[in-house]
Amino acid sequence: MYETDNIFKDTELFKYHLLLVNELVKLTKKTNDIDRLINGGAHILLTFENLSNESIRNLIELSQSYLIKLNVRIFDILKSATYKSCQELMEILLNPSNYFREQLKQLFQQCLGRLQLSEIQPSEYRSKLYLIQAIIFKLENDAEKSLRSAHDALLSHPYDDVIDSLILFMNHSHFHSTLRQTLLNDIKQCSLTLTDLTPPTHMMNNLTFLNRTERLIMLKKYERAIFKRLAENDPVQAAYSYMDLIMAVTSSRTLFMNNLIMSCVYFFQAMSQPKCTLAEVYAYRSIIFDISVEIFLFTRHYLPLYVQMYAYKLLYTLIMRSTDLFAKRIISSSSKRTVRNQPILSDFHETLLDELLKNILQLSKVSPFTHMPTIGLSHDMIYMECAGNEFLSKYLKSMAPNSSMYQYYFFEGIWKSWIDGENFEDERDYCMYYLLKDRQWTTYDVEDLLCWSIIPRTDDGWYLDTKHQLQLDPSGYSQVIGITLNNDTGDIEFMFAQAKKNEHNLFDAGDVMDIVTNGISYAYFTLDPPNVEYHSHPFNEMKYLPKRLVNIPNYLLTLLHTDYLLKMISTGVEICSQTPFEMRPTSENLMQRLPVHICEELQSIVKKKSGLLTNSIHRFWIQPESEIEYEQAYYRNFFGRTNENITQFYLSDKIKMCVKKHRMKYDEKGNLIDDKDDNENDESAEAEFARVFTKYYDEIGEYFPELLRLKELLKLSVLSRIIQSRYESQCDLAAQIENDTTFETYLTEVKNKIGNYPTGSVEADEKTLNAISNNICKNFFCKKSNLKPYLFDWLRHGQHKALVTFVKQSLIQCKAKLKFTIEKFRLHYDDEDHDDEQRLNNDTTQCFWVPAAFSSDLSMKVYGGVILTPNPKVRTGVKNESEKSKKSKTTENVAKLSKKSKDIKSKRCARNVEKSEDSKKNCQTTDQNGNIKSKSHVIGRGAGPSGDPKIHSIPFNSKMGAMEAAKKDGKENRPIHHGVNYEKKEPAHWHPADKDGKIIKNGKHYTYGRYSKT
Repeated sequence: MYETDNIFKDTELFKYHLLLVNELVKLTKKTNDIDRLINGGAHILLTFENLSNESIRNLIELSQSYLIKLNVRIFDILKSATYKSCQELMEILLNPSNYFREQLKQLFQQCLGRLQLSEIQPSEYRSKLYLIQAIIFKLENDAEKSLRSAHDALLSHPYDDVIDSLILFMNHSHFHSTLRQTLLNDIKQCSLTLTDLTPPTHMMNNLTFLNRTERLIMLKKYERAIFKRLAENDPVQAAYSYMDLIMAVTSSRTLFMNNLIMSCVYFFQAMSQPKCTLAEVYAYRSIIFDISVEIFLFTRHYLPLYVQMYAYKLLYTLIMRSTDLFAKRIISSSSKRTVRNQPILSDFHETLLDELLKNILQLSKVSPFTHMPTIGLSHDMIYMECAGNEFLSKYLKSMAPNSSMYQYYFFEGIWKSWIDGENFEDERDYCMYYLLKDRQWTTYDVEDLLCWSIIPRTDDGWYLDTKHQLQLDPSGYSQVIGITLNNDTGDIEFMFAQAKKNEHNLFDAGDVMDIVTNGISYAYFTLDPPNVEYHSHPFNEMKYLPKRLVNIPNYLLTLLHTDYLLKMISTGVEICSQTPFEMRPTSENLMQRLPVHICEELQSIVKKKSGLLTNSIHRFWIQPESEIEYEQAYYRNFFGRTNENITQFYLSDKIKMCVKKHRMKYDEKGNLIDDKDDNENDESAEAEFARVFTKYYDEIGEYFPELLRLKELLKLSVLSRIIQSRYESQCDLAAQIENDTTFETYLTEVKNKIGNYPTGSVEADEKTLNAISNNICKNFFCKKSNLKPYLFDWLRHGQHKALVTFVKQSLIQCKAKLKFTIEKFRLHYDDEDHDDEQRLNNDTTQCFWVPAAFSSDLSMKVYGGVILTPNPKVRTGVKNESEKSKKSKTTENVAKLSKKSKDIKSKRCARNVEKSEDSKKNCQTTDQNGNIKSKSHVIGRGAGPSGDPKIHSIPFNSKMGAMEAAKKDGKENRPIHHGVNYEKKEPAHWHPADKDGKIIKNGKHYTYGRYSKT
């Protein structure tokens, strides 16, 4: 072995390597595959020391000759690649063996000839040259120019071949990440300018892919007139001309945005003219600010990603540049360079700039066009949007399996209709799966919220189309009448009405004890977007107040399902409670439960709405419309004597619930807020829906009893508040007794009066003891037998503390008996003041997402919730109304009610365990030895020990096609659907079913969508 330091001084080693190179040279006559070896060998020999000039010259000539030969070969490879498809060309260009920049430049110039690149025809060939140029700039480490060439390649020929090659280019060697880092550096270094604000002076050429419609011809002529006649001489008039143009393109959101931006650009150009006065500069800047705010709010929610990046960078640059220009003019016009206390930018505009940057950075994670497109005419923007959307639709789809972020934006593009030709339901399904997976949740966690055992559903998870009863305990109740608080005995009795045959049981003992033991005196509930960055999130997130509602699942789920029902009826979309949470029109099933006259008036908003639903973000919520009237009465015995220690509270059943609505909008931070301009008494479809629902609320509740259940939960919360109030007053009484020194004063007076004790006379001592004992028992309600030991110790030994404690506790037990009953059954809640009662939230360790109610043909969103905040009001006559009522009344002691509640919960727990065991059995089978093993659901498995037929997958291109085939196989019975199994990569499929709704075990799976091999 040679030492590293001496390896290039060894003459023998040099001769050996020279011999190898000479032998390789001889072999080149037979093969051309060893040129690289010869070139490498010559390079190594040149590193040896003490070489003669002649040796060096010969080795350089040898290296150069083979290097030239290699360059020629690389050039030929690259040249031949230009005759292949764009994708094949890109694969060759991205091969590191072909990274020869000079050869690429030589090829580029040879292909270009004397023409300009924009003049090259056909367009596909021009795209190839742009791709070559993009690689050259990339090798020169100029990412921005490389991206510009790639973008030009897309605009030249926006077809699949070019788009596929661009996807390869963007994903190769982390080029997308490089572009994003370049954007970040631009933001850090060039705080004022992210894009050029120079108005274009000519239109794009060779837009042969656009049909020459009348609107395009009009746009072309109009804009050509603007930059020829007005752009330089009268930029203000040019700005106004673009505003006028908006009226001619009302059907295009992108043109609406771009015309406003072009107006701002020309206002900025007017600001930049030296003759512009300071007042004019301020006015133009104010116009730019106001328009920019509207553009930002509009763009973020209604335009595709490609256009959003374009708009955000222009808006940021416009605001920063106009502010900078305004500041400089103020300084230059001031006679004294004094420091101004008033800021140039308000807090609102600083927030807007922050949000623009946040959105730019967020989009740069998704779209590789971080620096494209630059400012363009409205005519050109139509074409650029089409091309950009085509690229992003394929790019997002290719990246979706790797990231929930890409999957979400792909789904959003489908819902907002800038991505065509994709299945909305399938992509919604995939999007939900990936978003849940990010939180380590599954669709079965969502099912747990939707498949609430209290509301009966069909076997496949849909609402019943007929009237039903809530699945409460048979011992349940239909109405809350009131409560009796007996401080003589400490008893608490609840007064309820039992349901008749044609009435609904609306709550049971479990509900009563849950509410009073948790001190629920009010409730707020909403379904909100889970992520402000994802404006079309396929889920809504449950938020509620107080936080302890999470301990009362049936109460919380009542709020969820009533709010969810309201959303489904308002949007006209019914959502299945089982995965994959399919959607269908409410008219097919849900609304069939209601009478015809209600259905006709209670049409979904989308049916009543006409035109674009641009601002159609509303919240609907259920709340009490009226006060809860009650009467407080005292018990009267047989002789009519009133006992104020026995208090009765009667609640009126005349409670009206209503549906309220309010239009919403997004603020500059992307949060949904109430629109202050909304008119509560308007005649919109939303307002009419709220009024009709309120009008028929009780009648609708007869068919959806969960709505009526809200009333009774509201009244139970009033009882909870009464109990809490009585407990607090009794605690105050106990504290007052504890702190009262009257008894201590009495003992001192007695001690002074009797003098010494014992006196020496047994008879006198006994008489004194009995007199004191009788007096204390009479005034402080003590038992004489229990009192005497404490009294004796005090008289003989002066131990008065034990006596005082005993007497006061006896008095408390007599005067505050309800306190001990409430504490025994835990009918109080002590942490009210430490419950973070200001902000709606949820338990982040659990899944509180439910599918949002919207569909591919519904461009509106509905939010809202339920507010159960009772507003009690005293009214005489409530007790008489209750007593005259024909309802079957029952009185339940709190002890009996508590036992009932425990029994109900035990039954439910047993049912859940049984259901869980059944589920496990259904997912298990046994081998030949009787050992349990998991069933296999892998497509193509053979018949197992159960004897089930081998699964035969029949792929279809669409969900509807697969369903129809399964339906036909099942003799027109409704087939059963199973969603995608992402872990095993099994496709969604339909099973044929028999007339009883059970799967026909013929082994046939009618598959579609992802993982289905068509």
